[in-house]
Amino acid sequence: GGLSGGKDKGKGDDWKRSREKVDAKMRRANLFSAVFGSLGLVCAVCQNELVVLNVPSSAVSINILKAFNSLMTLLAIGGIYRTYYLHVLFTRIMMHLTRGHDLYTDVKMKEVLQNKNFWLEVLVCAVHLPPFCSVTVSSEWQFNFMTHSSETVFAVINTSRVYLVCRCFADWTLSMLPKRHTIATYADLHIGYGFAFKRVFTGLAAVIYIALIWFLSLVVVGYWYRASELTACQLYDEGVTPDDPRCLEENAVVWSMDNRNFFTKVNDLYMWNAVWATFITSTTVGYGDLVPTTLFSRACAAISALAGLVLAALLTAALEQSLQWTPNELSALLVLEREKARFALDDKAALLIQLWWRTFKGKRLSRRQRNQDAKDLLLDLRTTRAFSQQEVEDLGADSLKISQIAQRCKMVKDAADAMLERVFAADVAREIAAKQGERGFEMDVEDTRQLSTLVAETEFASNVTGRIQGLGRTPSMLSAEAMVKVKEEVGAMEERVRQMREKNGRNWTTEFPWRRNRAVLDRMIFQTNLLAALTSFVGTAFAMVQTELVYRDYLVDHPTIEVCKALNSACTVATLVLLYRYYWLSTLFSRVQSHLQRGSQLDERVGHASVLSDATLWIELLLCAVHLPPTFTFELPLSNLDYVVVYRGEAIMCCVNTLRIYLLWRVMAGYILSQLPRRHTVSLLTRVKLGKFFAIKKLLNGWNSLLYIVVFWALTTVFFAYWFRAGEVTSCLLASSTHPRCEDRTAREWILNDTPFEKTNDISMWSALWVIFITSTGVGYGDLIPTTHLSRLVASIAAITGIVGASLLTASLSNAIHFTAAELGADLLVSREQARIDLRTISANIIQIWWRTRAGKRPPKAQKALDPYRLMMLFRRTRVTAQLDLEDCAGTSQKIEAIAQRTKYICRGVDALVEQFWAEERAENTSEGGGSSRLPNRRGSDAMGAY
Repeated sequence: GGLSGGKDKGKGDDWKRSREKVDAKMRRANLFSAVFGSLGLVCAVCQNELVVLNVPSSAVSINILKAFNSLMTLLAIGGIYRTYYLHVLFTRIMMHLTRGHDLYTDVKMKEVLQNKNFWLEVLVCAVHLPPFCSVTVSSEWQFNFMTHSSETVFAVINTSRVYLVCRCFADWTLSMLPKRHTIATYADLHIGYGFAFKRVFTGLAAVIYIALIWFLSLVVVGYWYRASELTACQLYDEGVTPDDPRCLEENAVVWSMDNRNFFTKVNDLYMWNAVWATFITSTTVGYGDLVPTTLFSRACAAISALAGLVLAALLTAALEQSLQWTPNELSALLVLEREKARFALDDKAALLIQLWWRTFKGKRLSRRQRNQDAKDLLLDLRTTRAFSQQEVEDLGADSLKISQIAQRCKMVKDAADAMLERVFAADVAREIAAKQGERGFEMDVEDTRQLSTLVAETEFASNVTGRIQGLGRTPSMLSAEAMVKVKEEVGAMEERVRQMREKNGRNWTTEFPWRRNRAVLDRMIFQTNLLAALTSFVGTAFAMVQTELVYRDYLVDHPTIEVCKALNSACTVATLVLLYRYYWLSTLFSRVQSHLQRGSQLDERVGHASVLSDATLWIELLLCAVHLPPTFTFELPLSNLDYVVVYRGEAIMCCVNTLRIYLLWRVMAGYILSQLPRRHTVSLLTRVKLGKFFAIKKLLNGWNSLLYIVVFWALTTVFFAYWFRAGEVTSCLLASSTHPRCEDRTAREWILNDTPFEKTNDISMWSALWVIFITSTGVGYGDLIPTTHLSRLVASIAAITGIVGASLLTASLSNAIHFTAAELGADLLVSREQARIDLRTISANIIQIWWRTRAGKRPPKAQKALDPYRLMMLFRRTRVTAQLDLEDCAGTSQKIEAIAQRTKYICRGVDALVEQFWAEERAENTSEGGGSSRLPNRRGSDAMGAY
């Protein structure tokens, strides 16, 4: 209501008054401009590629692409105008809703055109190359002459339209937030693209988004790099005169970066080389195999390096935030620690008794007991017992305890209000009766009593009375006859179940009791994973042996190689069977969990259809089943830049078999989770999934995380080194090669970065380890470089893994060096004691300065630099720290714990007061219901749950 000022044009303009509809139209307008802007970008890239392939710029196909790009540009500009038009309307609606301004739905074009951001976006998106326009741009840098075609220049400029896609992604992220405008108004916060940026880069999903942004930046900057390295002087066929006559000069063909070393400039048309150059720059590896030779390509390399540093910092921040415990996870961790303390309590008590008994009898102590002190053991036992006796509600994170404190304070405040109203209800009733008497209305004693009762009927009092009535009538709700009837029905149901089991002839509970035991199933799943990992690793070892024999010029039909293949096949079959058993046990375990948690019916008969319907099972079976069986072999030729590389089937299948290493993580995660006592019960209690991600957090929190990260780094280095060596070894140089492509000259004589060389196989594993290590650490000396697509891919993954490992190391160290609650309290106590020591020194200096000044004596050299005023201020600050009580020196977590305990005791006291204040109503209700006249004595704030 209250919408005015606009010119109504019918129901078709009703959407202009709806904030949600205008917001949705803004998102569609952004999507519209992004789609057409991207289509125009594709046209610009296609026309540039045609020019690079020596197609004349006046060709019909290129002009058609230019015309289509012009059309898409106009449509994109229209979408941008529509976005700003809706933005003005949206701003008016927000001003109307938040500040009560009149709403005018007519937006003039002048208001849109006055926006500077609109013209900036139009300038970015409108720049393109129209049809029948083509020029060359010449430049000379460091004695080197080069030209760029206009198609290349404008294609690079059009890549800036990628920001339109990023804006659509931000709109999608914001659209996932329910009632975000209402929340933004309530919180007095602008939930815009900055908020979307923070939301995207928060949590573990930020790693995926960072990887996507990294890939997109590599492609875009790589395209810029390639365009900067292409000179139009070489984009002409032989016999064709270039447009610029300076392309025929020597400095257009022979280049020099320092005017001493000269080289022949050749256009590198491979996009992958440009992406590779930007990638090794962004990861700070920099082998030196590809270097920028122009001013613009160096600028692209600088942008790539800066983007890599920013993304690496974002990755570190995201991983650090992801590794922190959430409040619920911290509560679950504390409950698990309490269960561990309960299990360890008996062992510590037994050890203390044994130590005391042997000492009392004068017997010889064992080696373990000789290293123990009785006082330390007793103190440890008391600490463990105190921790094991804590209640579950006290084992919460600080944020959860603060929420409990807020709830309890609210409850106490409401209860106090209700009790105050009840105490002063009679006085209020008498005042009302007196005023009525002044007006001439007479009220007797009964009217006064009823008025007093009405005054006391607050919401809190009514709720508490209803609660008391329910508690009072609960014991008498089921009569003796009803209880007997219920028992008879339960007995009849049990008899029917027994008869059905006897009829079917399958008593699954007695025949397979382990199928209902969750702990036994958990242990069997861990054992199955361990056996699957063991058999898969043995099979992978046989695959490695056969590959090493092939690398050492053994023939592929050698008996030793065939035996290794047969043993690998046997281990693969065993692994597949164990994987099926793992999924079978997992299905049964999930049913037992559902039966225990939700009370659903437990069906112990797990059929094959239930297991085989899981798509993850088929993915794992496919991954682990791929191997090279006996008597089978092949060679795979691949075109690699300007030469040919041939891979042996044994090497390819061995690399695939090494992917089975993921089974090791499943075993490790199962072992970590098995060390958590009663983890399924704790998971149900705290509503935290204690799965593999919880195991990762537990691994990467604390000082032990350094060891785990180093082990992870070492394993990945060995893994990628094996793949790198396989990618660099060509089968054409092995004695077992029979492929016809190996007869080509390009199979043995390779050309890399315009440098020809004779290919040789380096089967040394140490060389591969060295390359992967210097790549993952971002060093990249350049003494050994990848020369094939596969080895470059492996080096790229190794570089990314190194960055992730460094980020994990930073995040783990950041979490490890934080003070715990006990350590923070100890640090504060140390500061207090140090302040008491410093207080004596400061006091002595003040007294000495005062006495020497009063006596007119010359102060010593050490006191000349002291300012009395600053010394007094330091004395006051130090005295405040020195006078802190022991309780005040506790950490923040300990203070929150103390406040939570006190509020809990206050709530219990208020419970007793509530029962006392409403004792008459309780007695009346229980006497009417025929039940007990005493409320159950409950701990905590259960009696306060009436509201």
